[in-house]
Amino acid sequence: MVEPKGLGWERQWAQGVRDLGEMVKSAVRRLMLLVVLLPSAAHSWDRHRVLTEAALASEPGLDRMVKAETLQQYLTAIGKGTEKDFLTEQKLNKNTEFRFEAGENAGSTISIRNILIRYADEPDWALDQDLFSQYPELWKDDYLYMGGSQGYQSRAFRHLYFPQGYFRAPEPPSREPVPVDAPLGEAPDRARIFFEQSREAFAQGHPYWGARFLAWALHYLEDMTMPFHTVQLPSLDFVRLKPDGSLDLEATTRLVIYTHLAYDGYPGRALEGEVGPEAERRMRTALGAAAPSAWNGPKELSADAALRAAGLAPKAGAAALAFFPPMTPADAADPLGRVYNPAFWAEVRSRQTADPAGQAAFLEHLEKAIRPAGANIRAFTAAGLHPGAAGMDLEATVDRIFSETEKILKEIGAQNQTRRESSGP
Repeated sequence: MVEPKGLGWERQWAQGVRDLGEMVKSAVRRLMLLVVLLPSAAHSWDRHRVLTEAALASEPGLDRMVKAETLQQYLTAIGKGTEKDFLTEQKLNKNTEFRFEAGENAGSTISIRNILIRYADEPDWALDQDLFSQYPELWKDDYLYMGGSQGYQSRAFRHLYFPQGYFRAPEPPSREPVPVDAPLGEAPDRARIFFEQSREAFAQGHPYWGARFLAWALHYLEDMTMPFHTVQLPSLDFVRLKPDGSLDLEATTRLVIYTHLAYDGYPGRALEGEVGPEAERRMRTALGAAAPSAWNGPKELSADAALRAAGLAPKAGAAALAFFPPMTPADAADPLGRVYNPAFWAEVRSRQTADPAGQAAFLEHLEKAIRPAGANIRAFTAAGLHPGAAGMDLEATVDRIFSETEKILKEIGAQNQTRRESSGP
């Protein structure tokens, strides 16, 4: 059969479309493989203490002075054994030592505010590091996608949470990554655990450890407000290709880490005046302006925060890529060293001065993450220190339980009476 004149180019075009489709599918497969091979950086908001201080700056009742005590003194007083027992029960690094780091000592006094501020960073002091050799039962194979089993990144499973699910590596012979429609990570649970530890300590008359445990709970909550901590890959904007068009896995991985670290570090440095007065003003306003979030429980509030942060991740990632200095080969070789070097932040400040519109655009996106972080911190603190103020009026709850119980008993009594009357004498 003779092909009608003029259709040759259409057939070639159609074949080109099919070829392009296969190329796209292949690229997507490689990208998703990248996603499952790319462990997330364990860094969350840098300088938790600074964020906590700004979020609680106007909160009343935090300047009450309490007597400091060692963890062992507290545990002995409530009959809970030794520090070693505590570490094992909570599955924390067994080499942890609980020192005084806020200028206090056993028997001296310190304000609740200062405890919350200083010890909001404590969960990053290796509490959750290298746990899988000490508690093998904690390991899940999928934690490989969060940071692995050894070293600094091994803490990530307790500081990350993927609320919308994640991807596993392909199962041979398939080349398609396997989607998992379930959350991954322990951060909301850790917030709950130490919130409950805090409530117990306060109830037992030990406010120092009540506040210190509450600071730990705040840390995990704050982690959940950080977009890079709630997704495997923020957006496709991070994908880098080789000259031949193939995926550059190494460059993509390092770009994600570099940008993650810079995004983490900006709010804390802004609050300490390191990147200019405009950034400091806007970060303080964002952290302190919003009303406390509606309280629905420590785990629930943390999980809700993670879901919100995950929704912000694509635009937050794109905004960070546009704002921070482009990653150079030297930056890629050591992203941590680059971002933690004061010269990096001096360059950021220079870029802001040269491009105020670019700074404003970035801050607009960052405020969307920071504003709910402040609201959540205040809600958590209110619930820990003032249950009634956080919608947890215990007396009203008990009254309601008794009322409902009485109603149920009356209904049961009425049903029994009906049965007796129907059965006759």
